[in-house]
Amino acid sequence: MYISENAEVAENKLIILYISRTLGMPLSNKRFSQIVTEGNFFNFFLLQHLIEDLTENGYLIRSEQKSGETAYNISQKGIDTLDFLIYKIPGGIRNHIDRIAAAKSETVRQDRNIVSYIDVADDGSFLSVLEIRDHKRILLSLKYASPTRKDATEIAGLLKDKAEDVYGMITSVILD
Repeated sequence: MYISENAEVAENKLIILYISRTLGMPLSNKRFSQIVTEGNFFNFFLLQHLIEDLTENGYLIRSEQKSGETAYNISQKGIDTLDFLIYKIPGGIRNHIDRIAAAKSETVRQDRNIVSYIDVADDGSFLSVLEIRDHKRILLSLKYASPTRKDATEIAGLLKDKAEDVYGMITSVILD
């Protein structure tokens, strides 16, 4: 019985890592709770225990937002572990998480305001600017120099389309 309980705990931890990686952005405790409880994976109290354990062991990275909320993102150690053990999460559960994550990612993205525009630098080159804001607070500001307005316009569009991916990658690199 003890072995099966350990297997269930390990699967639940992998589910948390899978959710984090699938959404590809830091998730507040509230968002994690919504996804896990709405998906009927396990209860709130078990989630809190598992998140704490994953954080203490370096699989998740905890960050405090200026709003005072705590957010979690998968670490490189978590990604490597998940890649190695993903087969331990049944395909049906992975598909269920993918569907929930797709629906929730829109909600999470709506909480953020993504702005992309073109500016002119002092030297006359064009800058593609990407800003990701959360309730009027700038989370990320990125400037990319281009020699022509056409290039800058194209890059600004690409930055806006991939804003969450860019933010997730930069956050992962900084926090890892």
